[in-house]
Amino acid sequence: MKEFKGFLDDARQMVPVPKQFFEDLLAQMDDLVELKVTLYAIGLIGKSGDFGNCLQLQDFSEDSHLMESLGDTPQTAQANLLEALEKAVRRGTLLCTAGVDTPNQQIVYFLNTPRGRLAAQALKRGEGVPPTAAKVLQPSENKPNLFALYEANIGPLTPMIADTLREAEKNYPPEWVEEAMKIALRNNIRRWSYVEAILKGWREKGRHGGNQQNPEEDYRRYLKGEYGKYGEH
Repeated sequence: MKEFKGFLDDARQMVPVPKQFFEDLLAQMDDLVELKVTLYAIGLIGKSGDFGNCLQLQDFSEDSHLMESLGDTPQTAQANLLEALEKAVRRGTLLCTAGVDTPNQQIVYFLNTPRGRLAAQALKRGEGVPPTAAKVLQPSENKPNLFALYEANIGPLTPMIADTLREAEKNYPPEWVEEAMKIALRNNIRRWSYVEAILKGWREKGRHGGNQQNPEEDYRRYLKGEYGKYGEH
């Protein structure tokens, strides 16, 4: 047995798990594979910051660590995965939905939460496939992942913060958000309101409107000047 080195005592590394899992669901489950698949779904969707996000079959099957734990051969692991997903759907932990207007009526899985149920109903009405949790968390080759940046520089994701970051992604270039978060980290101010104030200032006055000959003066301005109030607790 491989020794586990222990959890990190860091809130940024934590993933939200609904309390009903421990109070009700855990005692009902007697299949180890179903338990693993269920926890994997909760973890990945929870980490994405929005319980309305979904998972596709390949999000499970393309994770080599998960699949190696589900069977001795790829064929056995895949069969066990499909059986576990079917059990989770029958139990009501996961919702399995096919999009009526998606290619080949694409099948996705939601957690059975209020957000998940609303997203599943919208998919059935043909309103499109919501973001998959794995895609939300996957870093892009061309731009930084705002969710990962937030967790690294500010704190754990919540559904509300995830919505805020998606809105910021629409309004500002990703490199702006990355730089503003680095400024917040340098000044030891881990508050989104501070980052957002910098972004709004850049949009109104220009990103390079500060003292380019004296970067340290710029950082003092971020800490003590016009943006300082947004860093106050």
